[in-house]
Amino acid sequence: MIGLCGKNDAAYHSGYIGLTMVPADADGFGARWTVKTQHSTVQLYEPRTIRHIYNLVGGVTYTVSMLWSAGGGSWQWNNGPHAAFMSGKLWAK
Repeated sequence: MIGLCGKNDAAYHSGYIGLTMVPADADGFGARWTVKTQHSTVQLYEPRTIRHIYNLVGGVTYTVSMLWSAGGGSWQWNNGPHAAFMSGKLWAK
């Protein structure tokens, strides 16, 4: 899960959250995005999750960054250890 996002104002706006990875994996994937539209009186808090299986190459160092953008409004971002984390699994080829 990337984090828990709260909408502070009573108007609908979209929040965009993404992960970028440099370099891209062996299949060419380097960025993943998720978008949710929120309204404070309808869904005050919404989790943001990106699920993707990356085809990583052994011996390569990867850097992953989180990006946030909003289409307007006032937002609250909760990224504590219980709300923002990354998990992974390894498979031998």
